[in-house]
Amino acid sequence: MLGVTKEIEVMVREDMTARLGGHKIHPLLSSCSLIQEMEWVARLAIIDFLAQDEDAVGSKIKLKHLNATPVGMKIKVLAKIIYVHKNRVNCYVEAFNNHHKIGSGSIEQVIVKKKWLEQKINKLYNLIKGEELNDQNDGNLQKTS
Repeated sequence: MLGVTKEIEVMVREDMTARLGGHKIHPLLSSCSLIQEMEWVARLAIIDFLAQDEDAVGSKIKLKHLNATPVGMKIKVLAKIIYVHKNRVNCYVEAFNNHHKIGSGSIEQVIVKKKWLEQKINKLYNLIKGEELNDQNDGNLQKTS
């Protein structure tokens, strides 16, 4: 798994621009959208290594958004697996537009059992219904075998 790289290309769309509080800030790729594309390519880097009963969830993101990219320009987003420890996988990510490096950073994903994740999701939805959680470590992303 270590050293595996993935790459995607994406055209910056209007829905990827900076918006805060429901207001359009400017017609440029938002940091939020850049993170989403980086998280996607990091997932693609590990997806082939997941067992059928496993999934991955994001747990840590560190990003530098270095340069602006307008709507209509393509970006290339790359991920390389640089660290694996137990069920934690860290990818170095970077992105480029036609002229500049636009971002770099790291994304950590935690590999968990699908059944465990489904139970956690169900417990969270039960909170909406007003039911109490019984598990003290409900927010912990520890691998359950």
